[in-house]
Amino acid sequence: MKKVEGIFENNEMLEKYFRNLCGKLKGNLKGFGIKNNIDEGNKLSTIKEEIEEEDEEVGGEINEENEEAEGEIEEEDEEEISEVEEENEGEIEEVNGNLIGDIKQLFVDWENKIKDETEKLVESIPKFKEIFKPILEEFSQNIDEKAKENAEIFDSFKDLLEQKKGQKEFKHFRVKYGVNL
Repeated sequence: MKKVEGIFENNEMLEKYFRNLCGKLKGNLKGFGIKNNIDEGNKLSTIKEEIEEEDEEVGGEINEENEEAEGEIEEEDEEEISEVEEENEGEIEEVNGNLIGDIKQLFVDWENKIKDETEKLVESIPKFKEIFKPILEEFSQNIDEKAKENAEIFDSFKDLLEQKKGQKEFKHFRVKYGVNL
């Protein structure tokens, strides 16, 4: 070994101690099978390159498999989404039809109940018809006009639902509140 420079130049004992440590270290390395020559270094670098090449090949294969799996998952998701959208559209149309039918039926029931009550009054009190005939006629006309107005309202409501059924606003509402309109 070369003469150690620095703090060991003036102190022989420290220099001997340091050389001894270096010798032990060198001996320990040889004991583990590591030799300090160029051939071993070349072998290690060759092994390292082979490992890196294998990693790249395996990594490339894994990436290809991942891309294929992602493509399959995306296709399955798109199929499921389209199936759910078709189901929801069918349910929306059914619910819209039921809702409109229920509201119409409610108004028809009210109109029939009012007519029934007026008929009962006329039967129980014969003079009722004479006294209130003009009022009843006007009331009947009002009921008929209201029924026509209600029918127009229902038609415009139905048209509005038909226009909006595929739009994001209703989809957002369905998702947010868990309601199928």
